[in-house]
Amino acid sequence: MTTAGGNDHLVGDGAANVLRAGSGNDRLDGDAGNDVLFGEDDDDLLFGGAGNDTLLGSAGNDLLFGSSGGDTAYGGSGDDTVYGGSDDDTLSGGSGLDLLYGGDADDLLYGGSQDDLLAGGNGDDTLVGGDGDDTLDGNSGNDYFNGGDGIDTANFGGTIDTTVSLATTGTQSTGHGSDRLVGIENVTTAGGNDHLVGDGAANVLRAGSGNDRLDGDAGNDVLFGEDDDDLLFGGAGNDTLLGSAGNDLLFGSSGGDTAYGGSGDDTVYGGSDDDTLSGGSGLDLLYGGDADDLLYGGSQDDLLAGGNGDDTLVGGDGDDTLDGNSGNDLLRGLGDDDVFIFRTGYEADRILDFGEGTDRLRLKITGLEDVSDLEAYVLEDDGDLIFDFGDGDMLQLDNLSFADLMPYVDIF
Repeated sequence: MTTAGGNDHLVGDGAANVLRAGSGNDRLDGDAGNDVLFGEDDDDLLFGGAGNDTLLGSAGNDLLFGSSGGDTAYGGSGDDTVYGGSDDDTLSGGSGLDLLYGGDADDLLYGGSQDDLLAGGNGDDTLVGGDGDDTLDGNSGNDYFNGGDGIDTANFGGTIDTTVSLATTGTQSTGHGSDRLVGIENVTTAGGNDHLVGDGAANVLRAGSGNDRLDGDAGNDVLFGEDDDDLLFGGAGNDTLLGSAGNDLLFGSSGGDTAYGGSGDDTVYGGSDDDTLSGGSGLDLLYGGDADDLLYGGSQDDLLAGGNGDDTLVGGDGDDTLDGNSGNDLLRGLGDDDVFIFRTGYEADRILDFGEGTDRLRLKITGLEDVSDLEAYVLEDDGDLIFDFGDGDMLQLDNLSFADLMPYVDIF
């Protein structure tokens, strides 16, 4: 049966039918039999019905349902949605932003030329993204993921504990089946206690709820811990680590990393290069490590330790402890009752906002045993207070006099 223009509704019978609708927003129902349905132009709705059917959407934003039987469905140009059904189906999106759902059984899904979503469903499925930035979801079964060109994401849903390594080229047991991932840059999970591992590329690893571990490996990676208590390792490269809710442990490792603890009581380590660390809300511990780091405590009582290098430490809200360690460090408490620490070997530090009656200065200086001996180390006391402890160790407190500081000094 063939039509030309108009919005047509064509229905087959139990035989093998060919239904071809021309232009217009058409509906084609194959019914039983091995049917061939041509949607042609505009936005069409194609139902294969029982039998091994072929559904061809062509131009327009089409909706294709294979139903039962081993069906072949092609969306064509336009943004199409294609459902396979209950048997072994072959689905292709064509050009456009397409959604492909394999359904049950063992399906072959091919995304096409743009950014597509491929969901295999139950069964052992083969998902090929093609061009564009695609998302591939195998669901249960032993699935093959091939992202193709573009920046592609493998998604693992449900509350199953998922283990995925993008560095593994062969088959791996993911918790959802024996799966193989090729040409995949990013991984996303939902629930469960997951372990996600990147490779040498720039990966985005996003774990949902559960106590998760994310290893970025090499490359400039972005790691999302999401809910619960997560462990994030950036690895080599300039990585971004985002802890979100829960009490998280974040390690930047090598490279210039950015790490944010989020809500919860977090521990954040920068590593060997210039890092930017932020605790967020919660009682956080921030360790800059080597190089020149920026540490920001956040909204509660935090400990900030700069490590080696010329660091900037900002306490934020709450009663914070700021310890610059070695290097020429800049320290700012930002209100509340903060503690500043300076030791022998710390080189030249500067405290910008030591508050009278709120903050305390803790000193551990070789040869200094009592607060009463501190005046001997004063180099300047004219607007700013500067101590010279010898061997390059100097401490400056802005807008403060020696007399005003004295009641708030501890020797330890």
